[in-house]
Amino acid sequence: MTGASRGVGKGIAIALGAAGTTVYVTGRSSKGGKAHPLGGTVQSTAEAVTEAGGQGIAVACDHSDDEQVRKLFERVADEQQRLDILVNNATAVPRELAKPGPFWEKSLDLLRILDVGQRSHYVASYFAAPLLVRTGGGLVVFTSSYGGRCYMHGPAYGAGKAGVDKMAMDMAVDLRDHDVAAMSLWLGFVRTERNEPMFQHPDAMKGPYGKFLANAESPEFIGRVIDALHRDPKRMERSGRVLIVRAATEVEPKRSCSSTRAQLGRHPLGDAREQVQHLGRNLQAPLIVSRCLFRRPVDDFGIFVPNRCSEGSAKDHRTSLIRFGARHDGREVLGRIDRIIVRLRETFDHRAAFIEAR
Repeated sequence: MTGASRGVGKGIAIALGAAGTTVYVTGRSSKGGKAHPLGGTVQSTAEAVTEAGGQGIAVACDHSDDEQVRKLFERVADEQQRLDILVNNATAVPRELAKPGPFWEKSLDLLRILDVGQRSHYVASYFAAPLLVRTGGGLVVFTSSYGGRCYMHGPAYGAGKAGVDKMAMDMAVDLRDHDVAAMSLWLGFVRTERNEPMFQHPDAMKGPYGKFLANAESPEFIGRVIDALHRDPKRMERSGRVLIVRAATEVEPKRSCSSTRAQLGRHPLGDAREQVQHLGRNLQAPLIVSRCLFRRPVDDFGIFVPNRCSEGSAKDHRTSLIRFGARHDGREVLGRIDRIIVRLRETFDHRAAFIEAR
C-alpha cells in the first residue's frame, strides 16, 4: 500500500487490514522524521491496520527513489514469498495544485505529480510484477480521478491521472496471461485530513456544496471496494477498466446514484451496464472506436453518454464514428460501431445508472 501515512492510502490500508490482510504500509512520513503538517506516519497506520484485524508492517520509503522501491519489494518477497494486491497511491500534492489561474502562472513544481504519481506507480508495478506473477490471482490498483478525463487542477494533474488510467489498461494486457488484473479507480470527493476543515465549518452543509460534502466517500470505503474487486470471481473480466468507485458498488444499475448510498457492507459489484457513466458532454467518438480496436467489449471501459442525449444525437455521433472508421479502412470497425450504437440505445431505453461529475 504505497502512500499510506494518511488520507486515502491510510483508509485503504485499514480496510484491507479489517479483511485480515497483511499490509506493507509505505510512505516518507516516519516516526523520528520530519513531521507532516497533516500528521500521520507509516508506523501509526501500520498500528491501525493491526488493530483492525490485519497485520500492519511499516516501511519508510521515498517513492521518488527507485532503489528504495526495489528494496521494498525484495523485502516483501523475502518475508512473505507472495504478493496479492498492489495499490499505487503515493502521489505528490504540490502546494499550488488547487490555486486558481492558468498553468503558466503557477510554479513548475506542479510537475512533481508526474514524478511521484505517474512515474512512481510505474516503478512500483515494475518491481512488484515478478512477485505478483509468481503468486497469481493478484490485483494492481491505481487510485485516480475524474481529472483524467475532465479539467481539474490544470494540465499537469490531468496528464498525471490520464497517464495512470492508460497505464492500468496496458499493464492489464501484459498481465492477463498470468492471472493478474490491473485497473484504475476514479475516486469521488474523499473525507481525508486535508479536506476535514471543510466539514467543520458551521454552515458547510447549508451552502451550495452541502450535498457535495454529504456524499463524500470515506477512505475506508475505497479499501472495501478494492478488497471486493480482488475477491470478485469476475476479477479478470474487469481487468483493464477504469472504474468509478461509487458506481462499482451499485447492485441495481438502473437506479440513479443521486438516490443511492454506497453499500459499504456488501461486495457484489453489479453487471456491465454499471459502467455506462454520465460525465457531462464528454462523448468522444474517436476514443470510443479506439477502444474497440483493442478487441475488448465496449463495456470494458464504459460508454460516456452526454446529458439529455437522444437517439437522434446518437445517429449524429454514428456519422463521426463512421468517418473515423473509414480512415482506418476497416469493415470490422464499422461493425463494432453499429454495436456501440445498439449499446447507446440500450442505455437510453433502460436509463442506466449515471454519475454526475462537477
